[in-house]
Amino acid sequence: MAFTVGEMAAQLHNRRTPLVFVDTCVILDVLRSPMLKLGHGTGVLEVTTLLELSNKTPPVIILATCDTVVSEFHKNISGATCQLSDWIDSIERGRARIVSTISELSGSTPSHRQSEASLRLEEELGELAFRFLSGCSVVEAEDAHAGGALRRIKGNLPPASRGKNEAKDCEIFEVFLDLCRQSRDQGYSGKAVFVSSNTSDFGKPGDGALDSDLHPLDACHRTNLAWTLSELNCE
Repeated sequence: MAFTVGEMAAQLHNRRTPLVFVDTCVILDVLRSPMLKLGHGTGVLEVTTLLELSNKTPPVIILATCDTVVSEFHKNISGATCQLSDWIDSIERGRARIVSTISELSGSTPSHRQSEASLRLEEELGELAFRFLSGCSVVEAEDAHAGGALRRIKGNLPPASRGKNEAKDCEIFEVFLDLCRQSRDQGYSGKAVFVSSNTSDFGKPGDGALDSDLHPLDACHRTNLAWTLSELNCE
């Protein structure tokens, strides 16, 4: 079930529960997590923690996204899964070369251990990514958000830039901003966090790219779930 921005804002009326709004990249990062550098901050532990907190009664956090993210996730999940499969295959090939070299040096073959491919990592992480998405309240992108996205594109405002219109990202961000505006008007006083690891378009927190949009709404941008959890003091 999807909500209009007004319906979602009404649910936040006079509440203080933190709002965590995630974009497509963060959800797909669940699948990419084994390939990312250590400490990237969006993995199994962070996702399961967020889901547990959002499922408490009453919820400790509110997870949200928009229908544009849902469609982009379904469009890109296959590619992310193939990318992980290729990475696992490369790890297996590298391990086989190491075993072969050790055998040649020592004259004995190292003891067998379970292969990465047999761990069903793609399936397990894919299921977790779908659970993550399903755990979010979905807000509908409306015509006004498409209009706001167009204004960002024309003005080269992040996540758009000269030569990169990033229409979908602009629309997702406009939904978040509108949700913040309407929920603040409804008396919502909780922390509102926009989470995106897409730093090439949204920039990095602290570089000022989104400040003029976020600061008036008492909202912030974070690039991973671990940072978000620590910011909300609810790990």
